[in-house]
Amino acid sequence: MSNQSIDLCHLVDLGKENSWSDLLATFIEVDPLPMIEVLGAPRPQGALGVRREVSAGSAGRIDLLLTDDGVPWAAIEAKVLSSLGPNQLARYRQAWPEVAHRRLLGLQRLGMPARPDELDSWESLDWEDVVTRYSRSSNSWVRETAIAWLAGIDRQIPMVDLLTIWNDIESAAGLVGGLRARMAWTLEQLKPAPPAIRDLTIGSGGKSPVVRMLMDISAPGYVVLIEAQEGLSAQSFASYGDPAKDVHLRGPIVRICLLQEGVEDSRSYNWDLLFEMWRRVESAGHGRWTWDKRKASPKASHDKAAVESLRLQGLPDFVGIGYGDRQGQLTGQVLFGAKMRVCADVSLGDFAAGLNELAGYLPGLQTLGAV
Repeated sequence: MSNQSIDLCHLVDLGKENSWSDLLATFIEVDPLPMIEVLGAPRPQGALGVRREVSAGSAGRIDLLLTDDGVPWAAIEAKVLSSLGPNQLARYRQAWPEVAHRRLLGLQRLGMPARPDELDSWESLDWEDVVTRYSRSSNSWVRETAIAWLAGIDRQIPMVDLLTIWNDIESAAGLVGGLRARMAWTLEQLKPAPPAIRDLTIGSGGKSPVVRMLMDISAPGYVVLIEAQEGLSAQSFASYGDPAKDVHLRGPIVRICLLQEGVEDSRSYNWDLLFEMWRRVESAGHGRWTWDKRKASPKASHDKAAVESLRLQGLPDFVGIGYGDRQGQLTGQVLFGAKMRVCADVSLGDFAAGLNELAGYLPGLQTLGAV
């Protein structure tokens, strides 16, 4: 059978992360040499074994643990669309300190699932590189399957550039990969001035990618956050492209917020600090996009009271969108701010340029809360 006729869509769908790891584990068992080469490691002295979803107790489960005659030799944490959990790599390192080779495996064209400061003692590895190595395997089944796997990656994840139009995605099948590729490309264009950092994460719905720029400020426990994601809800993704549903991409939503960390609710949130952040943002100008001026309505009574008090002092009605008590209970974070809506037919070049304009706010906000 020609590799051109093999369709692995049911096996290597972007949403089936475990299937990707299962197939890779099978490749390694059939032909370990390409994996040894891509790791850049000396050949194991004994037989190379593969274990999947190995428990590290309370630290979690590592996706792939390679063994040398039963002794842990290499640890691989594999990601496709998901992000790392808190201190995930550090927890695995502590669980297997004897492992000589540690790799975080991710799709290069979707952006690596960790910032450099999150890698601990791990190194990055690309799915594209690993599968390409196996497309040259001496085993014909592995070789043919790997070639089909690469073709499946190309179908699901389009190549994008500065001329790519945000909403130029035809079907639900290409929606998740298309949005992730757009955000990964955008992330690489962002140049926030240090000490601000940038990253790519996944929204609360588990599907929509979010590009972020974050900067610590003088006020302890607070961070200024600029983030952007598609305005279509994750619940509507499955209906995208269905003529009967008339579901379309809405365009990116950009939020500028004051984030409070390490809390259980929003009772201690410093609304006066948010007001000061807003004053500085307004004095700097808002760049090429305009504010979404629909009235913000915080849910908790204490947040409503704080907003109403500040509105009497000049805080605009649309400042105060965000997440309060419930998010604090779930994640230990609370955030409020304002948002902008970007047209759905924006080019990636214009989108990235607009975000870089907003990044220009950050240096002027670093002293927020200074005594």
